[in-house]
Amino acid sequence: MVNSNIFIFLNKFLPKVKKNYIKQNIIIKLLNRNIKIIEDLKHFNLGVYNGKLFMPIYIDTNKLNYMLGLFSFSHSIKLKKKIKVYKKKKKRKK
Repeated sequence: MVNSNIFIFLNKFLPKVKKNYIKQNIIIKLLNRNIKIIEDLKHFNLGVYNGKLFMPIYIDTNKLNYMLGLFSFSHSIKLKKKIKVYKKKKKRKK
């Protein structure tokens, strides 16, 4: 999981204004997608690695108790639809 020293540092040594600035503006990069989101991670910006790049995720109250892998997609779904083109039949001249 995320190192608990970060939370100890934020709670003890920093004033409230700087805590909010750090939570909103600094992105913590994580490689593990199996981390469960807890209340200590609320209002953090996390960068979760999906295999190519770090996807930025903002943690709010709706994302609590989910895994980080749900919010950083590792592949895209491409729909292949065949489009039929109907040609107009030419009228024959009589």
